[in-house]
Amino acid sequence: MILKKKLKSVDKADLKIAIIGPSGYTGYEIIRILLKHPKVKIKLLIGNKSEGKHISEIFSSLSQIDLPIIKSLKAVNFSNIDIVFSCMPSGNLDSIIHLIPKDVVVIDLSADFRIKDVKLFEKYYTKHQNPMYLKKFTYGLTEFNRNKIKKSRFIACPGCYPTSILIPILPLIKKNIISNNDIIVDSKSGLSGAGRNTKQDLLFSENYNSFKAYGGGDHRHIPEIESCIYD
Repeated sequence: MILKKKLKSVDKADLKIAIIGPSGYTGYEIIRILLKHPKVKIKLLIGNKSEGKHISEIFSSLSQIDLPIIKSLKAVNFSNIDIVFSCMPSGNLDSIIHLIPKDVVVIDLSADFRIKDVKLFEKYYTKHQNPMYLKKFTYGLTEFNRNKIKKSRFIACPGCYPTSILIPILPLIKKNIISNNDIIVDSKSGLSGAGRNTKQDLLFSENYNSFKAYGGGDHRHIPEIESCIYD
């Protein structure tokens, strides 16, 4: 019930937010969205590689915004924080989640806690550093898990493909309009979905006016989608 209690307290005071990994695309979008929210206050920006910088040095559109200087994880204190948004790439939060105090809500935008089965997770990703946390996370597809999300301390935001696929097909499956064996998915994703790291095959000049197939038949989002369909 921890998130629900914190949301009820919004009338009394703003929710205090920490963002881990603010220099990536998801970090920027979280900042941009939260700045429009009347009842939250961004208190901490945490990033080891960007420590000491103002976020405007990374995203110039935030140059006129009063935001805290980015600190390293070792330098921060979560004692006055209500919610942590983790915007780090997959394979990072699982190694530090135990450092976040028990009364703080964690909303993870990576894949670290989307799959409950540790063996299945490690087949598609890397060795999980804190598998005991996997079953503590609620899958954050709000259209179908809204009540569970309100009661949860740990929330795993869905991946891009699973979100676009599950929202239209889950109602059809639940109503027995289609069967699990009749599903063929043809999805397209923009380059920004691969994150901010520079790779030649992800440059826009390499992909302009073209498509590239990847992960066919064995994409890492497959177990995430199937776990929701068969749950």
